Amino acid sequence: MSALPESPKHEAFMALFVRHEPAIHSFLTSLLVHLDDAEVVMQETSLAMWRKFAQFEPGTSFRNWAFQIARFEAMNFRRKRQRDRHLFSDELIRLLADEAEQHAARLEEERRALAHCVAKLDSRDRDVLAGGLPGGLDDQSVCGACQADAQRRPQTPRSYSHRLVAVCPTDPGP
Repeated sequence: MSALPESPKHEAFMALFVRHEPAIHSFLTSLLVHLDDAEVVMQETSLAMWRKFAQFEPGTSFRNWAFQIARFEAMNFRRKRQRDRHLFSDELIRLLADEAEQHAARLEEERRALAHCVAKLDSRDRDVLAGGLPGGLDDQSVCGACQADAQRRPQTPRSYSHRLVAVCPTDPGP
């Protein structure tokens, strides 16, 4: 079986979809009671987005466009399951969707600001925040360096997070 050639449309869709998929999934989980339902609706939303991608206007917010499709798919899913009395009303779905959109925007701003702040740290500090050993060192080297460096540099993850705040206390980033 040969691979299908990728069109520019496919590449553009995939680039936008991969970037925004976690936000879309979070949005859906905030609208639906069960995680399994969110997974099903995520699949339906993905297909609907691909089918409607020609309607997406480049230069506008892909995330907002995707959230509108996801909201519609969640309400459609709810209507199909109306016999279940544990479903949210359309009005509650609208309220939850509005709140989830606002929350997603704040989270994206926070992610960007955090990435900007982390970029200001030296590589050793970034390694520690990432949970790895600095510069490929082994445990014994790190322990020795930590003992020698203990008075000058805090070594706990919490202390590193405080140092991160000190590096970037008010600068919101790009």
